[in-house]
Amino acid sequence: MVDGHVLRKPTDNITRIALRWTPEEDRNTGRPNNTLRRTVEKEMKEHKFTWGELEKVAQDRDKWMSQILSLCAPGHSKD
Repeated sequence: MVDGHVLRKPTDNITRIALRWTPEEDRNTGRPNNTLRRTVEKEMKEHKFTWGELEKVAQDRDKWMSQILSLCAPGHSKD
């Protein structure tokens, strides 16, 4: 899942823009088809989240950490 600090950045920040970027054309042979956006959207779908929900939760760091840790395997430490 994407880091909360990226979602807390201003919407015109390059990192935030890259998160939602979709390539305009096919990738060259040998390059993976997955982008950061596709990877994040796949994980969001698995956990039934929307972009809006993630952006809202990310504004509160403690809430974000508890949400992310709840998705981790039981017994998995924070570090």
